[in-house]
Amino acid sequence: MTRRWPPADPVPGRGDGPRRGDPAPIRAPLDRLLGSLGAPSADALSALFERWSELAGMPLADHGEPVRLEGGVLTVAVREPAWATEWRYRQGELLRRCDEALGEGIVTRVEVRVRGR
Repeated sequence: MTRRWPPADPVPGRGDGPRRGDPAPIRAPLDRLLGSLGAPSADALSALFERWSELAGMPLADHGEPVRLEGGVLTVAVREPAWATEWRYRQGELLRRCDEALGEGIVTRVEVRVRGR
């Protein structure tokens, strides 16, 4: 008798679906948890941090970093007070880009905090 490896269907009747012992997808439970905390979906958070340079634009992205997004309020940390002023002046651009990239209402306001060196 010739055996095939791997078996064609290790769990009968399940086809190409998850197999016994495979980790369960985490996206849905993570999104529920984030929603209960007042945060956007995992996809939106991931896009915010991964596309920060594009969303903030240059040179702002080099002089501020996202540190928190809660209840639509994005907190950006800067090192110099002059950059905090520039961030506040240009926050409308960031809000528009976030609406386009993440979905409307994900980021509704930007708070800028100056952090020590």
